[in-house]
Amino acid sequence: SYPPSDIPVANAFRTLHEHMHTASDASWRRCHAQAAAFAEENWLVQHRKNVVLAVQSLLTAAIDAHDGNKATLDDLVRTQLAMVDGIGSNPELIAPKRPMDAMHLMLFLNASASATWARQVNLKRTVLQEAMYIKRTDKLEWFK
Repeated sequence: SYPPSDIPVANAFRTLHEHMHTASDASWRRCHAQAAAFAEENWLVQHRKNVVLAVQSLLTAAIDAHDGNKATLDDLVRTQLAMVDGIGSNPELIAPKRPMDAMHLMLFLNASASATWARQVNLKRTVLQEAMYIKRTDKLEWFK
């Protein structure tokens, strides 16, 4: 072992050497632990800062898009109001309200009557088909 242990000064130096090694190892370990804790804390702080920056950039983008949408909506509303004013000031564009004439009344009544008639015909056809199906199954059962 270093240094030789038979000399008293060497014993003192060896003891001093061991103490310095243990102390430096402990301080080195403490330094490592502190550096790791600082790095982790620093990473967390940086991560939080990055998250805050990302959320802020998303918020500014959303605000810009919202403002753009509001401007577009205002333009559309202005255009629509101008069209409404143009239609209101031009009476030829407004169709006069007329009561239903005889021709259209007959067409409407005919359509509703046709719908009723078609519904009744469909119901009768369904009943007939079901009766035929039941007769056929009865015959098949009888032939078995």
